[in-house]
Amino acid sequence: MASSSSTDPYDEVDLREDVRKMLLSLAPRRRAALVLLDMYGYGSEEAARIMGVRPSTVRALATQGRAALRTSGGGRA
Repeated sequence: MASSSSTDPYDEVDLREDVRKMLLSLAPRRRAALVLLDMYGYGSEEAARIMGVRPSTVRALATQGRAALRTSGGGRA
């Protein structure tokens, strides 16, 4: 018998799909900045080198991407 504290294994799949859809709704540069900073954990200097832009641009793109996700209903936390 499964304990009541166990989670539905499909919840993780659903969450991944939701995150993927939300990220795909962003402009490519905003998406890249968010993924590099928030998912892969790069600093803005490293992400800037990868993207070929200034660190301030990476931070601005990530901020814009987060704002877009919040206004589209993606920022529930």
